[in-house]
Amino acid sequence: MVKAYLKLLIGMSIEEAINEILRNKGTQFHPEVVDVFISIYMNERYRLEEIKNQILESAS
Repeated sequence: MVKAYLKLLIGMSIEEAINEILRNKGTQFHPEVVDVFISIYMNERYRLEEIKNQILESAS
């Protein structure tokens, strides 16, 4: 289940994934983890985009 959800998130833009994570905060995702993730995202957006691109490149 988690693996399928991660594939769904990887197929999204960063903004779509952030919105999905926020939408499921407190249900599928622990609220404190979401808060930390959002904080990291706000400080390291460019790096997260690089990581996503690397994952997509290695998957193809």
